Amino acid sequence: MSTTTSPIGLSAAACPAAELAQARQRVQELEQQLAAAQEAAATATQQLTALSGFLPEGLLLYDAHNRIVLNNQQYCDLLWPVVPASAWLGRTSNELVPEVRARVHDPEAFDRWKEQTRANGVQAHTEVHLLCGRVLAHDYVPIGGEGQPGHQRSRLHCYRDITESKEATRQLQQQRTFYEAILDFLPGDVAVIDADLRYRYLNARAVPDPAIRAWLLGKNDLEYAALRGRNHEVASRRTQLMRQVLEQGEPHSWEEELLTASGERRYALRHLHLMQQGPDVPRLLIGYGTDITARHEAENRIRVSEGKLRALFAALPDTILVLDDEGVVLDAKLGDTPLLRPEASVTGAHLAQLLPSDAVRHLLGHLQQLQDTGHTEEYAFE
Repeated sequence: MSTTTSPIGLSAAACPAAELAQARQRVQELEQQLAAAQEAAATATQQLTALSGFLPEGLLLYDAHNRIVLNNQQYCDLLWPVVPASAWLGRTSNELVPEVRARVHDPEAFDRWKEQTRANGVQAHTEVHLLCGRVLAHDYVPIGGEGQPGHQRSRLHCYRDITESKEATRQLQQQRTFYEAILDFLPGDVAVIDADLRYRYLNARAVPDPAIRAWLLGKNDLEYAALRGRNHEVASRRTQLMRQVLEQGEPHSWEEELLTASGERRYALRHLHLMQQGPDVPRLLIGYGTDITARHEAENRIRVSEGKLRALFAALPDTILVLDDEGVVLDAKLGDTPLLRPEASVTGAHLAQLLPSDAVRHLLGHLQQLQDTGHTEEYAFE
């Protein structure tokens, strides 16, 4: 039998055999590469599984085909402690989700959040309230297929038990509400100011308008004065005193005169105290103010009355002595009766220094009778 020789010197029968050998060698190389890749993937999976076992969070990873390829025991312990993590490997979300829905407080809200995050294709965070009373923080992280909402991709779910922190926050807020309610009922203005001289708390008496009170948090006195159109000098004076108390650590009190929007003058007594409980605790200023307008008005009336009384004393021809219980002169106006002493030296002197001893003895007796009975006494002496 004859054979045909090709231009390159190989027979036609030899070509298929050579190609087959090359193909077998290529297949063998690919099988080796596949085995190496599978071994590397298995090693990576073992490493990732070991790592996830030491994380505090519960992890659940779906592949692009909606199958569970990784979950740790922490995840199972959060939802069903008696089920091992390996029991869910290879199963789909269609099998897992009904089990989760049966344990959440609001299954419909859980479904809406799940569908929305899948449609949006971006990272998301929510809190899941379980029927048992625990609260889980749930983070959703899509992997791959960026910018393609709804595209099939891997999905990572992270869960953390935040029940204790939520309860601590609730108790802290409850305590804060309690103390703020007490501060709101105090008769004076109360403010808490930080080391940057910005308000951190004000009670309702300090700023009655809730909107302005909320706006003022994080602001300083100069900003507040600009908002309300108030005296800039008063705000500057307050700022100066706040810095002084922060630097010196000593409490300070002062009086303020304020002009309201209606033009009414009001007066307030202010107190500033530095609160610093330790090196790791931020320094705060506690401010307290009391409206003393009524006291100012009463003092003004007293001063006017005293002026009128002194004018009346000056107009009388008599000598008038104002005495205490012991016979010491508190005030004096010398009239036509000569006491042989200047009027200024009479005040503060005892009657025994001004009058004869017999007169003093009888006069003190009448003073005692006046104190006992409250009746006006008239007494003459030489």
